[in-house]
Amino acid sequence: MDYSAVNISICDDDANYVSQLENVINKILFQDDTEYQLSTFTSPADLLNCTQRCDILFLDIEMPEMGGFTAARGMLEKHPGIKIIFLTSHEEFIQEAFKVKAYRYLYKPISEPAIEEALEDAIRELCDVDGIIIKQRSSQYFIRFSDIYYIESLGEQSALYMRDVHYLTSKTLKQWLLDIGKPGFYLCHKSYIVNFAHAIQIEKGKITLDNKNNVPISIRNFAVIKKAFHEYIQDHSRFL
Repeated sequence: MDYSAVNISICDDDANYVSQLENVINKILFQDDTEYQLSTFTSPADLLNCTQRCDILFLDIEMPEMGGFTAARGMLEKHPGIKIIFLTSHEEFIQEAFKVKAYRYLYKPISEPAIEEALEDAIRELCDVDGIIIKQRSSQYFIRFSDIYYIESLGEQSALYMRDVHYLTSKTLKQWLLDIGKPGFYLCHKSYIVNFAHAIQIEKGKITLDNKNNVPISIRNFAVIKKAFHEYIQDHSRFL
């Protein structure tokens, strides 16, 4: 898959509505000359089982098999940067929708201009996200910095670990720190860079990440990394 493609999914238990929305999205993006991939689902379970990256999701709230909010939470765990556009016929769901990081909330029946506005705004925001292009054989991939969990030195190569996949690169850890240049990325060990955005616990010898993986911390770096982690939490936490 080319790094510039936007991955869009539709999930609604009404197959006819899915088909209508698919046609509208295809029409809009064809006119805009946008490179994209579009997947459709009538089952939220099938949506959650799909291994393909999802950037934008049109998601029905009311489905008998599994509610849209439950599906949304599952998709946010798999794809932290996803833009979820909820679809519903009932206004009372709007407050709940924003608890699961709704990007937009559209009422059925949805007009084509409303779909176009939501879709183009989501794509525009995705294009503004910081990331880097990496090459893998004959393919190129756009990797968001926010999706990186940690980077491991492997001699003359390094491995870039996401939630469920990893990529081999020719960059050194020093080069990665320079290229990323973002707060929250720290050299916690001579062979590891960790992204604090995915760290949930720090203790002697390791950092535990939200995908249950552990990243080593050297004894020499522990005090500095612990202090930096606490400062990161204070700077990025929201108090309720």
